[in-house]
Amino acid sequence: MIKDKKKIVVEKLGDKLPPNCSQSRNEDIFNDMKKAFGKEPRYILFDFCFTRSNQTVAQKLAFISWCSDDVAIGKKMIYASSKDALKKRFTGLNTEFQCTDTTELQHCELVKEMVHKDRV
Repeated sequence: MIKDKKKIVVEKLGDKLPPNCSQSRNEDIFNDMKKAFGKEPRYILFDFCFTRSNQTVAQKLAFISWCSDDVAIGKKMIYASSKDALKKRFTGLNTEFQCTDTTELQHCELVKEMVHKDRV
């Protein structure tokens, strides 16, 4: 999150995914995380666990930029202008999502997009 309109800070670290993480357990983790910040903008690094089209299980790290359309324009500008600088600090990112509506910030929708983009 961006604290005091100046500094990007880690708000919360999640537990490491267990080796046998299921897609449904991963969705529960995702939904709990969403409840924690509600409609407030956030940058999220999330380790998705999902089933590929060939029925194998995959884990992919994704960068999610969440900023609801309902957020004040000043906040939107701060988050938008900081996103690329933050993203460059991380290695191993497989994909990126920019979500501005709660219908976009759904585990099932993000997984569908990851499966669509996935190459085995």
